Amino acid sequence: MLDKWRLYKKINPNNPNPPKNKSLNGEISIENIKIIFENSDDIQYREIHFSNETLILIYFQNTIDIELVDNNILRPIMQIESTNCSCLPKDLTESNENNRNSDILSILERGIIPHTSNNIRNNLNDVITDILDCCACLISTKIKDRAITFDIKKIEKRNLTEPTNENIIKGSKEAFIENIKINTSLIRNRIKSADLKIKEFKVGNVTPTSISVLYMESIVDKIVLDKVLSRIKNINIDKMLTIADVEENIVCKKYSVFPQLIYTEKSEKLISNLLEGKIGILIDGFPVAYILPAVLNMFFQTPEDYSVNYFISSALRVLRYFCTVITIILPSFFLAISTFHQEMIPTKLAISIIKSKQGEPFPVLLEVMFMLLSFEILIEASARLPKTIGQTISIVGGLIIGDAAVNANFVSPSVVVIVAITGIAGFLMPNQDFANALRVCRFSLVILSGIAGLYGVSIGIILMFYYLSTMESFGVPYFTPFTSNDYKNINVDTIFRKPMTDMKAKTKVKR
Repeated sequence: MLDKWRLYKKINPNNPNPPKNKSLNGEISIENIKIIFENSDDIQYREIHFSNETLILIYFQNTIDIELVDNNILRPIMQIESTNCSCLPKDLTESNENNRNSDILSILERGIIPHTSNNIRNNLNDVITDILDCCACLISTKIKDRAITFDIKKIEKRNLTEPTNENIIKGSKEAFIENIKINTSLIRNRIKSADLKIKEFKVGNVTPTSISVLYMESIVDKIVLDKVLSRIKNINIDKMLTIADVEENIVCKKYSVFPQLIYTEKSEKLISNLLEGKIGILIDGFPVAYILPAVLNMFFQTPEDYSVNYFISSALRVLRYFCTVITIILPSFFLAISTFHQEMIPTKLAISIIKSKQGEPFPVLLEVMFMLLSFEILIEASARLPKTIGQTISIVGGLIIGDAAVNANFVSPSVVVIVAITGIAGFLMPNQDFANALRVCRFSLVILSGIAGLYGVSIGIILMFYYLSTMESFGVPYFTPFTSNDYKNINVDTIFRKPMTDMKAKTKVKR
């Protein structure tokens, strides 16, 4: 039976619940830390003994770099006793031995440990947070009001590889990986400007995840930037296991099928958009970046457009717009004219369609819906199966099953051709999120076409354009620059691309 009580129960990490008859007094002590991490066998407590006190190094095993611990933490601490403190600051050297040993953390705070990523923590909650973030913590048995934590995580990461979903012909082949620090370093290495700003946030109550917001300070829209920063700060979730946890909490219309952010695996694409005044979002643990605000025109562009001849690039963009119209309208248009408006079909073509329909028991609406659903099933099957098997699904489904369905008079050959053209045209869309939105619109228009013919198709297209015209991405109209005050930029880089020498920079970036 479903346990509803546990299904929606939330964890409050800021309020640790100690065992009964035990209480926390807020002191940074080994006793309190052991109470919090009771029954956790992977936490380690390493004692370092001095003449009159003991330091304890606390960390989770297999999460820190042991070599850094030995060389940058333990070895300098041992030198305090063995070298008569000759390496200490002058003011500490002049004090007596008892005073030094009574406040060993003060000595460490003054730079005796060469590790750069260390923090002084003055309350127990901050210490627990750093330990959970895979840091090493150094506390003293005598000092209860502070501790030192060291960011020495042992991060397992894969090497930089080519993008898997964005093919590259000419251009940089650097793709993002799951480590946010490496991803931000890729951007810093390419944009050598102090104008590039990176703001970091922690999102998630139980499992805090790092999020970085990147922008060029001199050219970014401050109103859009404030909206993005405020929405990220207001995200209140326990865990962030999927990238949609961020996307659905910051977009303007949460229930819209059309994407309001653009994702990319390529650092080159993010860099070019940052230099145009856009905002980038990197999330730790995910090998993609978000670009915003996103408008309709951006979903038809690819970085390859700027690596080939401007004439070829413009022709490809026109082809993408044309295929978008084909993939949305063609099935519903064919259904409408073959069911309600046969007088619009040329005589020879009408005779051919009638012959192909002979002996088929199903109406055109059911045939079109059946073939569209079959096409979607084949796409999902090829995406979910292993790569070695998934490639054969399209061949088996497209050739064997399709041919068998025609021979068995389940569907007509004309419907198979229409659906095949529709599916192939949809593959030209560079952005998968926008392609998925087009698939939903395609089914909606087919249903309206089956109800009211071309009138239904017309109503569906009008409603779709009305909806898109009311959409905004962080305050920017979705049809920008086609229907906004930026109409002067329509001929710069929208459907057609001018030569790079004729494209004037819209904004200037400070160095």
